[in-house]
Amino acid sequence: MKIGINACIINDHPSGARSRFINLYREIFRQSTGHGYQLFEPSDASLGKYFKKGDHIHFTKTPLQSDRSFQRLWRGKLFWPCALRREKFSIFETSYFPIIKNRHGATVLTVHDIRYIQFPNFYSKLRGPAARRVVRSGLRAADLVLTVSEAMKSEILDFEPETKIQVLPNGISKEFQIMPSERQREQTRKNLRLPSKFILSVGHLEKRKNYSKLLEAYSILKSRGSESNLCIVGAPGDATNEIQNKIDDLNIRASVYLFSEVSAEDLAALFQLCELFVFPSVYEGFGIPLLEAMFYQKPFVLSDIQVFREITKNGAIYFDPYDPVSIADKMELVLSSSEQRRNLQRLGAECLPFYQYENIARDYLKMVEQFQ
Repeated sequence: MKIGINACIINDHPSGARSRFINLYREIFRQSTGHGYQLFEPSDASLGKYFKKGDHIHFTKTPLQSDRSFQRLWRGKLFWPCALRREKFSIFETSYFPIIKNRHGATVLTVHDIRYIQFPNFYSKLRGPAARRVVRSGLRAADLVLTVSEAMKSEILDFEPETKIQVLPNGISKEFQIMPSERQREQTRKNLRLPSKFILSVGHLEKRKNYSKLLEAYSILKSRGSESNLCIVGAPGDATNEIQNKIDDLNIRASVYLFSEVSAEDLAALFQLCELFVFPSVYEGFGIPLLEAMFYQKPFVLSDIQVFREITKNGAIYFDPYDPVSIADKMELVLSSSEQRRNLQRLGAECLPFYQYENIARDYLKMVEQFQ
């Protein structure tokens, strides 16, 4: 079977979509040598370096840029019909809207979330009736929609009940997870000038990540006498200025460490060094940093949203993401209790095996079989 994969939104910048793509397809390619795969790369990134070479894997460079949605749209109108007509894929998988329809075989659409529908006020480029039309038409046109959690499946079916949908969750790959040595961890601490105690949060600086409320909660925690600092790691986004202003307004700049870009090695060290991981988002399709906290055996406190309850089997410590006092209370609870920390570490160890890419890849290949 010949399978085409639209990877034109994947580049070298860290993101959940990139992590899923690389780790999932590494495992799929390892397990599946009987199918042929053709990956379409963006013009500004080369993806072959992330995968072992094989006769069943081919890469095609496109004129489409990973970070320019309108450029991908108008140039894609010329590129995709010709490419799909020429290649005649049995399955063509794509992962963004508007959908690219495969007229010669099945079209599989991967949907990480429907943020433009659920939180339209956070976004200016695609919102309102236009967003709803684009997303609904894509869901209807796909022969199968893959999504990353049961929570997201429910959202999609609420929006478009006739969607043919299957959950293929995000995961973590033990084989490719970095484990810095003690010397490397201390070098990261020195290079980033980190204090001995800090709380960690990871994710792009977007409004849905809710960092403003986290900063307010951290200010409350400090006022109660906490010696912990706060470290946020995330690429710039639509809330960057808001976050910077909030830090100044709360007068906490001396104890807040904000990093826009760190290496994969440094991020792994940050997880190992932190006292606590906190995930304050008001909206997520999944949340790979939570799996990373579990992998590095760190305690965590989470927003009380459906997907986090799903991943943690309703067994974690949750807070109201809109209430800074609630966030501060839960952080303080875990920081002050070794028993709570051990319980959360134990919970992470119990949940993590459900999210191994080796098993997720097997489910992907079962999905492929239905189109043979």
